Amino acid sequence: MTWGPSMIKNWNFSQSVNPENFRKYLQELAVYLDTDLVSHFQNLLYIAQQDLSLAHCIHHNHVARLAIQNSLCKEGNDYLNSHAYYEVVCCYSAVKTLDNIKLTNLQLSGYKSWLSNLVGADLIVIQVPNNDHRVNVYVNLTTTPHTIEATHPSAIGMKGASAGAILFDSVNLLPSAILGRGEHPETFATSNYASYAFITNHLGLIIGLYSQLRSYPLTDDPRLDHQLKTLELEISALKMLWSENLPSVLAYHGTDKFWHKRNTQYAMSKKVLLD
Repeated sequence: MTWGPSMIKNWNFSQSVNPENFRKYLQELAVYLDTDLVSHFQNLLYIAQQDLSLAHCIHHNHVARLAIQNSLCKEGNDYLNSHAYYEVVCCYSAVKTLDNIKLTNLQLSGYKSWLSNLVGADLIVIQVPNNDHRVNVYVNLTTTPHTIEATHPSAIGMKGASAGAILFDSVNLLPSAILGRGEHPETFATSNYASYAFITNHLGLIIGLYSQLRSYPLTDDPRLDHQLKTLELEISALKMLWSENLPSVLAYHGTDKFWHKRNTQYAMSKKVLLD
């Protein structure tokens, strides 16, 4: 099901996303998010045009779910399968420079930063260095002792991300909590989703910002015509590239052609966003 403009009258985008109401948002939007990936991304693009914080939270919630679902982690899958989509808030974070979290055999300890949705999260998936590589690790916060440091960043589009850091003194994990090395095929679907969600949120933000820009009377100045037309062409090219490459979210492996398209999209969206 694609969430189109006709649904806006039933949704208040002026509400600020926060830990208390994100679960409510998931309940209202579940029919548009807990669906096939193509429809999911079409709806994510629309949401990102209206509220980047909400789109960001949805992105991080869903990537953690996929990491669990695409693994052999029975505990995580049992937890997800026993709850409705909106009843479980998840968060994900790759390795960050502030981290000092360690995985020694099956013992997890240390500090992990920049986890969006953390304050209200039930489950987390975090990327942890392990010898010469990185692994995705599953933790159920409802049963695991931990300490949360909520930072609530004020950067544009991030005020509602409820991002924070988590500290584990010493947690003994089950072998199934190690979801796979970051570069392994079984984790490709997760990284595939994550990278396209970033691209989708960039495009939604660009479309939303450009729409706001054109609402200013100053943009009627003929001296700006060339710059605005250039932006319109670039945005049009991004939209076409996004639509053409959307089926790639269903891929389970990456070829040179796959990554060439994906990296081109990412670079172009960054460039246009800066413009």
